Amino acid sequence: MWEIFEELLRRDGVSIADVSRATGINQSVFSNWKRRNSKISAENAKKIAEYFNVTVGFLFGTKEDEGTKYYQDVVSELLAQQMYEDPQLHALFHVKRNIDSDKFKTFYNMLVAYYKSEHPEDDYDFDGGEST
Repeated sequence: MWEIFEELLRRDGVSIADVSRATGINQSVFSNWKRRNSKISAENAKKIAEYFNVTVGFLFGTKEDEGTKYYQDVVSELLAQQMYEDPQLHALFHVKRNIDSDKFKTFYNMLVAYYKSEHPEDDYDFDGGEST
């Protein structure tokens, strides 16, 4: 991914300092990323991709053509990347695909109820417009 970032810098004739100023990402984040002491966060990847007008997938090297968007939007792309990187999210997706839908719905409702009790200020639409 760093190599793709360097290529985008060359393509647009900008420096890391330029990207840092425009995105608000501290230059030390880029230094650590280059040395591979840390991974770039999804939030920072989104900022960088938007700065260069490419998809996050292109930045991560998962897309051949920067003009081809597989995902409907950046949020979907970031969620897919997070699921790929997080073994627990990947496992939950696997369970969702392979369990009886009523049993999963029961588990889901319990998990959401627990979350809401811990975070009553969160107004996220867990039902996606559907009633439970």
